[in-house]
This record gives sequence, C-alpha cells and structure tokens, in this order.
Amino acid sequence: DGDSIDSISVGPLEFDVETDVDSYMIVPTVVYSSDYKIFGGRYAALVSQPFGNTSFQAALESETLPGFGLDVDESSWGLGDTYIRPLWLGWTFGRFDVGAAYGLYLPTGRYDAGEADNVGLGMWTHEFMANVAYYLDEQKGTALTLAGVYEIHHEKDDVDITPGSHFSLNAGISQYLPMGSEWLAEVGLSAIAQWQVTKDRGSDARNKDVKDQVYMAGPQIGVAYLPWGAQLTLRWLHEFEAEDRFEGDFISLNLALTF
Repeated sequence: DGDSIDSISVGPLEFDVETDVDSYMIVPTVVYSSDYKIFGGRYAALVSQPFGNTSFQAALESETLPGFGLDVDESSWGLGDTYIRPLWLGWTFGRFDVGAAYGLYLPTGRYDAGEADNVGLGMWTHEFMANVAYYLDEQKGTALTLAGVYEIHHEKDDVDITPGSHFSLNAGISQYLPMGSEWLAEVGLSAIAQWQVTKDRGSDARNKDVKDQVYMAGPQIGVAYLPWGAQLTLRWLHEFEAEDRFEGDFISLNLALTF
C-alpha cells in the first residue's frame, strides 16, 4: 500500500527488517539515424546491451528472540537484457518535434527464478512509445517534453508468472545555454510516473489484485562540445512514492558521441 516496512510479524515473533538493493550498470548503445523517411517521419533505430552488477542484502532480526534471524547477502555480475528499437520515427512541425517507436527487450541477461541478485528479468517485453517536444522559442533554447511508454510482458522463465502491463509517463523541461561558439550547456528537471495497468497472471503470482506504481523526479545537467558532436549528461531521479515495490534513487551519467 505504499507504507514503509521496517518490521514483520510471524505468529508471536516480531522481526526487524533491513533491506538494501544496489544495481550498477554500464549500457553501451548504438543509435542509427538516417535521412530515409517512412510516412514522412525520419527513420532511426538503436540497440543497447547492458552489463553490470546487482547486489541484494537483507536482514531479519527477532526482537523477542535475540540472536534468532536471517541474513542474506548475494551479488552477481553479468550481461543484462538486450534492448533493440528497430522502428523509431520522428517528425518536425514548426516548434514541435513528435516521435513514435517500437522496442523489444530480449531475456539475454542472467536470470534464475527465486534468486535475489538477477541481472536480467527473464522475460520478453514489447515497448510502444510516443513522445512530443515543444520549444518555447524559435532558437529551440527552451524545451518542454512529454513521452508515454506502454510495456507488454511475456511469461517469466522457469516460473508461472506473467507480470501485468505497465504505462509510464515522462515529463521534463530543459533550458539550453550557449557558452561561446563551441560549447552548449543544459539544465533541466524531469519527472516519471509509472503504473501497472493489468494484473499479474499465473499460479506463482502473489497478490494478483495489487498493482505496483512509482513516482520520481529530479534535476538534469549537461554539456555539449559542438565540434565533436559530443554530449555529457548527469541525471538524478528520486523515487518519493511507491507501492508494491522498492523505493530508491536512480542516477545516470550519459556520454554520447556522433560519428
């Protein structure tokens, strides 16, 4: 229900709960952008292959029976799930940029049902995205962005669970600041809301009537060196409300280079 859990009751016993989940990922991504057009939209595509580390630490300590409890500390390193976006179209209408895309997550990452330190999710996922950006001035120095993403999940490997579909709404504002003729800075704010819109299915699914959701927001700063077509962006998102899932922080450092 979105309430923080720091203890659980098992019969007459009361257990303190401490949980820490960390994930560190490096995500090489190649984006192809062309002048070829489909339905008037410029065609692009991308592929990403994450790899990294996931660690899970948890402790249950009994208040009524000192010394009685459980400690779990697991960590793994490996490839994550491959993401491909074979269809990505973009249109420009004056101060508006509009895009639409289809993407697919492949279950190539390490996944063992019941393990706490999986790097992959063990399932295929279809992704449908639509986005729009509006620029407040003709120089496109200030941008308002909005994107919607709908995800359809398949059944997980080795377990009878098909997670419900998710819808995410991403909103942001960016201000671009010229620094001479070669450098361009960016400051902005972004927010994401995600809702599970259909129920989990399968004999191993628990609490099928409960649908998870999360809300997050935070700042973004970046700098671009125009002669190289290079850009470095730092983004921090703080999850301030969540239900039926962990709540934490998301930090990303993105380096892009055009060639």
